Amino acid sequence: MQKKQKQLENKDDESLLSHLEALRTTVIHCLVSMCVVLPFALYLSPKLLIFLTKILSEKNNITLNYFSPMEVFIIQLKLALLISLIVASPYIAKKIWDFLLPALYDNEKKFIKRVVILSILFDSIKHTKKGFIELGVNTIVKYGVCRLHCPDFH
Repeated sequence: MQKKQKQLENKDDESLLSHLEALRTTVIHCLVSMCVVLPFALYLSPKLLIFLTKILSEKNNITLNYFSPMEVFIIQLKLALLISLIVASPYIAKKIWDFLLPALYDNEKKFIKRVVILSILFDSIKHTKKGFIELGVNTIVKYGVCRLHCPDFH
C-alpha cells in the first residue's frame, strides 16, 4: 500500500523536463502519422484538385488561372497536407487526449467526454440536415418544380 502511494507521489512530482519529453513524443507521433499518410495523399491530390476545379468551374461558369507553374504544385502539396491531416486526425486526437488525460480530474474527464460526444452528434445532425436541404433545393432546381413560383431559381 505504501509502495503505491509513493509511486503516486512520484508521478505527481514529475519534472518539467519529463512533461516536455512527453509533449515532444506526442508531437513526433502526430507528425509521423501524417508522414505515413502523405504519400497516398500526394498521389490523390492531383485527382482531387481536378475534381474540385471541375465542380467549381461547372457550377459557377468560371475559369481558373495560374500565373506560375509552381502555383499548381504548391496547391497540390497543400491539398495533400490537408488530406493527410484529415485522415490522420483520429490518431492525432487520440494522442493529444492521451497526453492531456493524466492532468485532468475525473469530473473534467467526464465533462469533456460529454461535450465531445454531444458536439459530434449535433454537428452530424446539422450537416445531415443541411445536406438534405441542399439535395431538395438541387432537385427542385434540376427538375423545374419551382418554375412557376420561384423565378429566381432558373
